[in-house]
Amino acid sequence: SGLIQIMLTGRELDSEAQEVMQRESQRLVALVQRLLAFSRNNQVTTTPISINRVVNNTLSLLKTELRHSQIELQLKLQEDISEVLGDSAQLERVLLNLIINAADALEDCPESKIIVSTAMDDEEVTFSVSDNGPGVPIANQALLFEPFFTTKAKGTGLGLYSCRRIVEEEHGGTIELDSIVGSGTTITIRLPAVSENSMKPELILR
Repeated sequence: SGLIQIMLTGRELDSEAQEVMQRESQRLVALVQRLLAFSRNNQVTTTPISINRVVNNTLSLLKTELRHSQIELQLKLQEDISEVLGDSAQLERVLLNLIINAADALEDCPESKIIVSTAMDDEEVTFSVSDNGPGVPIANQALLFEPFFTTKAKGTGLGLYSCRRIVEEEHGGTIELDSIVGSGTTITIRLPAVSENSMKPELILR
């Protein structure tokens, strides 16, 4: 990433070339973060946070790439939902993974669309990422969250596994897959809403 910034300094490159270099650099950074999250123990500090803010922070990194890929992005964020006890950086990483996976699934699909939603469901806060891509074959659905399983030619098989670990082990939530071949895929994260008993910040050692 540093070398790319040096190359861009004082060089006459068209805006598209610069955008491609920066975008691919961000992809590599995301890959390294996935590998680190998989391989090392983490210290996660949880505090009350807004899921809607997590969504907006994450999308600020991806809007340009989605627009470049001609993917329509729709937001359906419920207002006045409860906060969750979590680590915003970790949850942003989860959402980043889910949106990148959805975008990859939509490659070469006409009228591509990704919907990011948040909502309250009883005492849980949910956020989901939906796409209108080809869907996941039933035979692969049970394997998607296993380490090193991937259907991508250049995939590591760590993205969704890391998402599941962050959600379930570090935030006490659940991750659900709903996919229909030919219609698309929705992945939903459910996290406990903040209650009076959970307001105190907590350090989770893994």
